[in-house]
Amino acid sequence: SCATTYVWPSHQADDLLFIAIESSGTALSTPSTPSGMAHAAASPRSQSSNATVITVFWKRATSSSEADVIIPAAADHQVGIPFRVRGGLTSGNPWSASSSTGQSSNSGTRTFSGFTTVTADTLVVYMLATETDTTTDTFGTLTAPSGVTGFTVLDRLFTDSGGGGGVLVAYGTKATAGFAGSLTWTFASAGVWSGIVLSLDPALAVTEFEGWGVSL
Repeated sequence: SCATTYVWPSHQADDLLFIAIESSGTALSTPSTPSGMAHAAASPRSQSSNATVITVFWKRATSSSEADVIIPAAADHQVGIPFRVRGGLTSGNPWSASSSTGQSSNSGTRTFSGFTTVTADTLVVYMLATETDTTTDTFGTLTAPSGVTGFTVLDRLFTDSGGGGGVLVAYGTKATAGFAGSLTWTFASAGVWSGIVLSLDPALAVTEFEGWGVSL
């Protein structure tokens, strides 16, 4: 396999640039391009001996022309969604709470357990990965967590390259600090999954540009 370039959406200084990637096998290497990329909280999160891994890298933009992110070659495959968040904190880590979980069973409703935000007016971003080997979306309809308003699926992408897998990014707002209920869905095709949620303080807008699977 080879390194892959993901294109950032339009951005400006102090925007938060994230990329959420599903892969399997060994962990992804931290990209050196652009400079300053790092793992977000709880990243990476693997499930079932790395059958599926969600990895989230991020950086704070210093201009409107950050170099597109180059992710080193994955052991089997990768599929990723780059996105930007505007209106977040302009220094330090932009999240005040995070959580990760996953499930290995292959039937029934899937549940990303609830977690607690610690500041008001946060943007709650969910990033999910699944091992399903298909190019067809299997996440189906998601039921928004209680207490999270304006819940929106930003994008969902799948690849059947290598062992195959998919990634989904969704977000909503939490007006008051406190417990956010569980996110639930039922896979159209059962699969192992793992996920990360971040609470970003405060944040105004999310936009995505593109994501794709990698042919090996």
